Amino acid sequence: MRVSQILWMWVVALLLGVAAWQWGPSWTSGQSNVQTISFVGSDLSHVAEVTALVLERDGEHWRFEREADGWWQVEPFQHRMHADLLMNLAAVALEIEVFDVADDRVDVDPARLGLDPPLAALTLSTPDTSTTLHLGRRGLAGRAWAKRGHEGPVFVVDSTLHDALLLEHPASWRDLRFYPGLSVDATRLERTVQGESMVLERQGRDWQITAPINTRADAEATSEHLVALASASGETVLMDQPDDPAAFGLDPAVARIEVTTVDGTRTLLVGDVIAGSDQARYAMVEGAPSVVRMGARDVARLLGDPMGLVERSGTDVTPMDVHQITIAQDGKQLVLERSLDRWLAGDLDGAVASTDVVDSLLGLLTQSLATELLLVKQYPSDLEVAVITLSDRKGGPIDTVRLLRELPPPDGQGRWAMENGDGVLRVLPEGTQWPLSPESFGLLTGSTR
Repeated sequence: MRVSQILWMWVVALLLGVAAWQWGPSWTSGQSNVQTISFVGSDLSHVAEVTALVLERDGEHWRFEREADGWWQVEPFQHRMHADLLMNLAAVALEIEVFDVADDRVDVDPARLGLDPPLAALTLSTPDTSTTLHLGRRGLAGRAWAKRGHEGPVFVVDSTLHDALLLEHPASWRDLRFYPGLSVDATRLERTVQGESMVLERQGRDWQITAPINTRADAEATSEHLVALASASGETVLMDQPDDPAAFGLDPAVARIEVTTVDGTRTLLVGDVIAGSDQARYAMVEGAPSVVRMGARDVARLLGDPMGLVERSGTDVTPMDVHQITIAQDGKQLVLERSLDRWLAGDLDGAVASTDVVDSLLGLLTQSLATELLLVKQYPSDLEVAVITLSDRKGGPIDTVRLLRELPPPDGQGRWAMENGDGVLRVLPEGTQWPLSPESFGLLTGSTR
């Protein structure tokens, strides 16, 4: 090849290169311009400045706002959100990598790039500014088309924001806990299952069951129930704003759980069992029209046997507060009175009762736990064996426990039960023995008045 031909080839190549630079599209050569071009713009520099987000996608509109107690969806209806997920959207938008931007010499068709109309639009607002990002089609190698506002240039950016906005439904960013923030500030619980209600109310530091009976609530069981309520949540969103909640068993609801705190009352509606599931049910928080899946574990914890919340001991009296014990049996009474570290039977000439046996009796009343609880509408007086009254230092009664016993075999099992004036029979383990007679306390047998 002659030298002149080689020179002409270099001249042509140089001219083609100049033409490509002058008139060709200014798209990426593989090098990122992120150091010199900001997709969001200079009006927004930090995620902490963002106070509202608006997303438009698939013909739907969502608005999220930051309030004093966190982030909330306010349109199309109000619902608590996961703040970290929304803040991650803002962070992704601020950190978008820009690979190139079209200039005036590039003829682009926004409609062909999915930007007219955009596949999604995200508006980030601060108290002073508002920036809208339009997202178009994805390209190759993790690239995507995007614009800032309607009139701005077309950018080639990384597709991280596209992934966050187009691959996930906004419902997945919601906080699906049924009772977010629930703690020791709860003051009232009401659970209604198929028309039957149980009400618990806080009285000082203790909980009391006030309906359908008035009885003591088990402190440990109630505490565990509150923990279960605080941690219970929907597993996934099934439908927003259903036309007919009755189709899910939510109008009327199969079950309602109302929890009252110092901030107000929040009600969970539980519906029908979801077909083909392991006892999972439809659920919805009253005031938030979003049907969610409530898992079988939460169904069991929140809708289990309400009798599990009833205190299983015979009395909540503290043994040290008892200064007199009166045992009424077969028309007779045995009265034991505390005298320093001894117990005296005044009706038996001040005879000294066995301290160990008296402690055993008080232990049965205050610490022995029922293995079964029976709610009775009519007290079975024919099974009553004895009535034990506990009194204070001045002789004033502080509580009364009735002892009942089943018929012995073969007519019954011969088990003992305690009743605390509340219509609940607390059935004790088989083999339980009660010291009731003077002889069982080591006292001389004699007449008692």
